[in-house]
Amino acid sequence: ALSGRSVTILGSIYDEAGVSELNINGRSIPVQESKEFFFSERFLADKNDFKLKTRDRLGNQTSTIIPLSNTQSTTSNPILIASADSDFTDYLVAGIFGTKDTTPPLIKLKGWTDTQTVFLEKIYLEGQISDEGNVVSLEANGVPMLRREGRDIFFNHLVDLKEGENIILLEAMDKTGNKATRKISVIRKIPQALQLSERLSLTVFPFERKGAVAQGGLSFQDNLIDNLINQNRFRIVERDKLDIILNEQKLSRTKLIDKSTALKLGRLVAAQSIIAGSIIETGTGIEIVARLIDTETSEVLAAEDVYDEVKDLPALKSLAEGMSVKFHRDFPLMEGLILQKKGKYIFTDLGQGSVKIQRRLIVYREEPVKHPVTGKIIGSDNQIIGRARVTQVMPEMSKAELLDAGDESIKPLDKVITE
Repeated sequence: ALSGRSVTILGSIYDEAGVSELNINGRSIPVQESKEFFFSERFLADKNDFKLKTRDRLGNQTSTIIPLSNTQSTTSNPILIASADSDFTDYLVAGIFGTKDTTPPLIKLKGWTDTQTVFLEKIYLEGQISDEGNVVSLEANGVPMLRREGRDIFFNHLVDLKEGENIILLEAMDKTGNKATRKISVIRKIPQALQLSERLSLTVFPFERKGAVAQGGLSFQDNLIDNLINQNRFRIVERDKLDIILNEQKLSRTKLIDKSTALKLGRLVAAQSIIAGSIIETGTGIEIVARLIDTETSEVLAAEDVYDEVKDLPALKSLAEGMSVKFHRDFPLMEGLILQKKGKYIFTDLGQGSVKIQRRLIVYREEPVKHPVTGKIIGSDNQIIGRARVTQVMPEMSKAELLDAGDESIKPLDKVITE
C-alpha cells in the first residue's frame, strides 16, 4: 500500500493557447508562460487518488481523478498533461506506465449516452481511454487528439455540430495494434424561435420589364428566389403556390405589377412580405430596382438596386445574387432583451444599428434542457410567447407594439429576435 508514503509526480503540461493554472490535490503548482513545461512535485500519499485540475489562458478547464492503484513504483514513467486540439481547448492527461498490454483500449465517456438530443452548436466530449500497455493513437472523427502515449488518457474534446444527427466516432489503438471504437449519435435541434419556419415569410413577384429585356424578367425572379432560399434568412413562398392562387383568382402575371394586386396576392399565399420591382434596360446597361413590402401594413421595409453594363442572362444571374445579399443585409437576425413592458408595448435593448421601424420581433422565453441521467445542462430550448412590431427606435433601445397583446406572461428579461 502507498498510504503514508511519499510520492513524487513528474509531469508535463501542454496547451497551444497556454496553460494558466495547475492544481494537484488542492495544491496550486506554479505554471510557466509557455506552451509546454515540465514539473515535479512531492506528495504524502494520504489519499487513494490524485485530483488534477487544469485551466488554459482562454478559461477552459478540465479535471480528472487518477487512482493510486493505477500507479506503480518510483520507476514508472511520468504523468503527462497535454492538449492536441486545433481549437486550443482540449486537455489530455496521460499516465505512462509500462505494464504489458493484453486487451484493446477501454473507452469511457463522461455524461454521454449512445444517443442524445442537444440544443448546442458545439459540445465537449469528456472521457478516458485506458489500456494495460500504452495508448498510442486516439482520434475523434479522424482528428488526432493524442500528443503523448499513455496508459490512461483523460480527454476533453470540442466538437462542432450541424443541425440534425451528428455521428461522433472515437478510435483508440494501443502499442500492440489492438483497436477500440466508440460511436455516439448527437442530434442537434434548433430552438423554436431560431427555426426557419418562424422567420419572415416572403414571395417574389415577376419584375416589370422596361426596355428590350424580353425573357430576363422571369429568369431574374427564379435566380433571386434560389439565392434567397440558399441564404436561409427568409421563409420563401414558392412560385408554384403563387401560380395556384393566380389560377384561382383568374389573374395573369402581368397583373402582379400593380402594387395593390401584388399585396392582395401576397396575403392570399400567406406571405408577410413581397418583393416586387422593375428591370430597366438603358443604352449603357441594365438596372434592377426592388422593394420589399409588408403585406399587412403596405409599408416599404427596404429598397435596393443593382446595375451592370452587361445585359445577358449570366449578368442577370449575378445581379440576382447581389440583390439577395443586399436584402439579407437589410434584415440581420438580431437578438435582444425586454427591458420593460407597458400594456401592449415592450421596450427592448435593440437600438439604432440593430433594428428599424416596422420590423417584426419574435418574443420568446428560454428554458434550460438537462440530461435526464447526468443532470448536465445540454443547451436551452425556447418557447415563443408573442410577436411584436417595432414602432420607435432610439439610440440604445426600441419600442414595439405587441401583436398578441392578450399575453400577460411577457415580462422583463424575456428575449426577442428579429423575425
